[in-house]
Amino acid sequence: MKSFKDLKEEMSHDKDWGTPGSVKHAKKITPGQKNEGTWAIPKTPKDKAALSKLMSQPIKLGKEGDEAAGKIYSLIGDDELFDDLYIAGKKNPNGDARPVIKKHMKRLKISEAKDPASKDEQSMAMRQAKFISDFAEDLVEYIEDNEDFPEWMQNKLTAIHEKAKDLYASMSGSEKDDEEEKMDEEKDPRLARAGVSGFNKAKRTPGHPKKSHIVVAKDGNKVKTIRFGQQGAETAGDPKKGESDRMKKKRKSFKARHGDNIKKGKMSAAYWADKEKW
Repeated sequence: MKSFKDLKEEMSHDKDWGTPGSVKHAKKITPGQKNEGTWAIPKTPKDKAALSKLMSQPIKLGKEGDEAAGKIYSLIGDDELFDDLYIAGKKNPNGDARPVIKKHMKRLKISEAKDPASKDEQSMAMRQAKFISDFAEDLVEYIEDNEDFPEWMQNKLTAIHEKAKDLYASMSGSEKDDEEEKMDEEKDPRLARAGVSGFNKAKRTPGHPKKSHIVVAKDGNKVKTIRFGQQGAETAGDPKKGESDRMKKKRKSFKARHGDNIKKGKMSAAYWADKEKW
């Protein structure tokens, strides 16, 4: 198996260099090219189908990423991709190259071919979406009318919420492969400095003079280390069966005072204080 370096060197001296099918020719005609380091992007349905087929099964990296580079070379040609394949292959030759490839597909805005749903499947999806919409309205009214919202219902709602977030991410094209996320975590030194196990995983900091918790928050491509929570302050925590009216009022007061900042999401200290302490 020739290395990626050998492939590029060989093609640079090929007598057909510049003819249709060569890398140089692809650089000239590839639409949507991101930079001079990108020479091949799948554009035709045939190319996208070939990419989908390739990505449907594990792709062995090989020594220095050579095996994966050889398989993907004619479909996605990109210097940054091959640099990362080389690094991943050096680290784990028997590993799966797909997380690396998916990361760069997202960067280059490359999508795989997807089989369209049938008319029956579309009709079913519409009925399901309508039911979910009606259910959401009824649920909001139920929660507003019932101060003692049962814990078992909250647990079920959390599970539904997580699945809904995954579906929404797929619809918006912002989904991220778990293995790709893990790769990012391994590279980011802020996690080690904060002493946390991963992005968006808060932990207590009893030794800090002012703040009770720390988290390395990540929302899309934004990453920020946040300290939050007053050290030693008594907080209500999650709703508990039989808790005092005083604690209920404290929780309600906190959410009212910091509501605007909580809505800002993961990049806000108030969001994490609400999530972890109230």
